[in-house]
Amino acid sequence: MAEIYVPKEKILVKELFDGRLRKYSITEVNEDMAMRMGYANEDFQEEEKKQCLMGPYHQLIWFHEDEEGFADFRSYTPRGAWALGFQAMAEAFDTQIWEIDAAR
Repeated sequence: MAEIYVPKEKILVKELFDGRLRKYSITEVNEDMAMRMGYANEDFQEEEKKQCLMGPYHQLIWFHEDEEGFADFRSYTPRGAWALGFQAMAEAFDTQIWEIDAAR
């Protein structure tokens, strides 16, 4: 099951690729590369938009683009594995990124 994270201030998916994240060594990974790395799973494959980012330690975070073009993020890795990536994204986009409580 995925953990879902959302930014306090919405981030457009196209902004994820405007160069701001490069200085944090965060890059785009396509579905084929994710599958070769062994990260893809059933939940990921059912997503309409199969896009992910790779952090500096080769950990992946998948993101979903809503109808308005904004991103939320899904993690299938152990809790906290993408903490540094989220810190970098929060700094780059001047926002905070929170986990959605799955119990709600």
